[in-house]
Amino acid sequence: MPLVTLSRQFGSWGDEIGQDVALALGVSYVDREIIKTVAQRMEAPEQVISDIEEKSPTVAKRVANAIIQAFADGTRLAPLVGVVPAPVLTVPEEQELENEPAVLTFDLNDTLYLNFVRQVIREVAQSGNVVVVGRATHLLLKDMRALHVHVVAPIDLRVERVMLDRSCTREAAEKMVHNSDSARESYTSRFYHSRWSDPTLYHMTVNTGMLTREQACDLIVAAVRQIH
Repeated sequence: MPLVTLSRQFGSWGDEIGQDVALALGVSYVDREIIKTVAQRMEAPEQVISDIEEKSPTVAKRVANAIIQAFADGTRLAPLVGVVPAPVLTVPEEQELENEPAVLTFDLNDTLYLNFVRQVIREVAQSGNVVVVGRATHLLLKDMRALHVHVVAPIDLRVERVMLDRSCTREAAEKMVHNSDSARESYTSRFYHSRWSDPTLYHMTVNTGMLTREQACDLIVAAVRQIH
């Protein structure tokens, strides 16, 4: 019952390699389906869920508040509110930590979102036979028997790949890469108080700076077969 979580830097070929691994193992590949399922259960547009995940905490909380208003009677959220939300700490808007991602807290609205995500991902993972991508699943599923993989590549190479894939300028590609890295650090810090880039949180880090997609896939598949 292979279970793989895959985190990836933008432009590292992580998505493609995840799909290659799923195909090689004969298992499912799950990524955007998580957003779709969470949106259905919250009866909210998929874009709303994407915004919660990708935008800054301030904007995300505004979006989440809109969802809460849609459930004014609270009955549909009741099964997921049985947790005590983490305390909300006052953090100056201008706070910047040198070489460290901002320490972000979460409130009841974030807790509701996270409970839905946890519910969906754990349901997907229970049966195994799946490669699950993103959303800090290496932390969410750390109590399960799974191989946690992080796919990375040198930033200059990632920028070149994005320029080619998106047919955009270097400036635009650099901005996309930077924004993606920042968003993923922010998400992991905000919901799990951990660093997304911390290599000790993964079993395996695959650098595609010198590896082809096929070679990276073979390494991951070999590791999966060793532990299952």
